[in-house]
Amino acid sequence: MHRKWQLWIILSLFWLFACEETEPGNPNHDPELISFGLLGSGVQAGEFATLFCTVSDPDDDSLSYHWTSPAGSFAGSGDTVFWRAPLEISRYPISCRVDDAQGGYIEVDFSVQVFPNLLFSESAWTIYNSSNTDLPPYSIDYLWSVQVDRFGQVWMGDDVGGLHRLDGETWQSLSVDASASLTSIEIDGNDDLWIISERGRLIKYDRSVPIYYSRESKHASNTAIDQNDNIWVTFWDASGPSLFDGSSWLNFDSLGLPPAMDIAIDALGDIWYSADSALVHYDHMSWTIIEGPVPQWKQSIAIDAQDRIWVATESHELAMYDHDGWTYFRTPFEGNDGWINDLMIDEDNNIWCACDGGIAILDGNMTASIENNAWRTVISSDNSPIPDGWISALTLDLEGNVWGGVHAYGASAPGGGGLFKIDRSHD
Repeated sequence: MHRKWQLWIILSLFWLFACEETEPGNPNHDPELISFGLLGSGVQAGEFATLFCTVSDPDDDSLSYHWTSPAGSFAGSGDTVFWRAPLEISRYPISCRVDDAQGGYIEVDFSVQVFPNLLFSESAWTIYNSSNTDLPPYSIDYLWSVQVDRFGQVWMGDDVGGLHRLDGETWQSLSVDASASLTSIEIDGNDDLWIISERGRLIKYDRSVPIYYSRESKHASNTAIDQNDNIWVTFWDASGPSLFDGSSWLNFDSLGLPPAMDIAIDALGDIWYSADSALVHYDHMSWTIIEGPVPQWKQSIAIDAQDRIWVATESHELAMYDHDGWTYFRTPFEGNDGWINDLMIDEDNNIWCACDGGIAILDGNMTASIENNAWRTVISSDNSPIPDGWISALTLDLEGNVWGGVHAYGASAPGGGGLFKIDRSHD
């Protein structure tokens, strides 16, 4: 009887193993395509396109996405990525392969049309310098500041204290601070110009004569004008900025604030200024010092539509403070060409950086998702009609056109600097 039980157990085990060997396993399934393509109908040369490939997996496997193209560069990962288009106009193939790590995959192929970019089109650019104006090279070729008033007149300050006005095709020039660079121009609600010279003087120009103001022996560096037409002036050798109401100064020397480099005013009227390794905020009740990165700040600060503070650093980075912390974006130029001289924010929340090597445009709406790849466009004398030299200043007119100044230091030929306009009216 015992042997019969042993035989029965052996036969049962044999039958069990035989069934397991012959029972088919669960097969793996390839991912299934839902949708793919491009958001929009195409992309301009040098700018970002948003690509997507949406799939599902019947086995709920983990999926990996592999994006490729013979040109351009990708930023991001997963089912939605950004592709920066090359500068050459063409239709480019895009491929996305999705693997499920179990041997299953799906691959899709499509193409993206790259259209001409206005920023690289010669027809969009107008250049003024000593090669096509009667202004001497040491003035128009060596600009430090540019501003456009509500009448469409362009004002610019040069390397030797000359203030120039372009009204259509008519030029006017006068000297407001002989032999000193005019580094900053702002315009108040009465259409008067407020100018900072390299000598540290605050100059008011009411369209007739310059009027000079100074604060003791302090050296002014930049200005901002608030909604009450008060002039906020930064001093690199004083405690914080000072407020000038047109007749008298309000100083903050007793507070021991760090010296101010550049200054900006937000939508609420609060004051923000950059200092040596710090950002300072004034809400008209108290001052707050926010620790910043090192090395020290440069003289460039701007505030975007999302109330984020943008500051240029001396390490060729653009730093962004979002009220919670800092994010840094290394400029896309090599070496000292990445030095930022001025910042401007356009109506689409793009941050324009005037650099020694050209113009770098950061897409302010992409910064959280693609970090350093958020640089949307890079313009230089190699890929556009931009004059050779340092881009010293940038500003917008009421039609959204870009005006900029170029300082010809290091230019490869006479007339390398000057004033330029990028016509974006029909962009």
